[in-house]
Amino acid sequence: METPASTRKIAITAAAAALVFAATYFLRIPIPTLSGAYFNLGDTVIYLAAAFIGGFPAAFAGLFGSVLADVFAGAAIYVPATAIIKFAIGFIAGKICFAKGAKSVIAASVIGGLIMNGGYSLYETLLFGFSYAIVALPANLLQGTCAAVSTVALYPALKKAIISIPNGSRFS
Repeated sequence: METPASTRKIAITAAAAALVFAATYFLRIPIPTLSGAYFNLGDTVIYLAAAFIGGFPAAFAGLFGSVLADVFAGAAIYVPATAIIKFAIGFIAGKICFAKGAKSVIAASVIGGLIMNGGYSLYETLLFGFSYAIVALPANLLQGTCAAVSTVALYPALKKAIISIPNGSRFS
């Protein structure tokens, strides 16, 4: 008996959310000068999910995985911003690069990084003031750059691995 496409999509989205959580929570490096902020590889997983499973699944994976990581990491103050920003990153990146190839993954990663930087800068300005947001900007830029570079580095190998799986080149 074949699994219905909707069940498969839900399962893959949940697995992607778990991977986003793991890459965000377990692979985090705290930034001592910033309240609750930390470097992580969660955005890399969101971009890869966007490339392979599409916008809405990547958006939900990014939202749930990243929000849970913030809560467990003690950075709950960032949850409202994280929910909106990571959903937007996954959705927009998916619209840019889903099943379109390596060049679109680069564009999606760069645009996602801009969304992340702009979103957190705005949130931090509202919460902590403009000076704090300016001090946090280099760390956010580094986070976005690392996510883009690691996504571009991992994409070709994952694409090759997924294509070798029967029915792996399609999400449905």
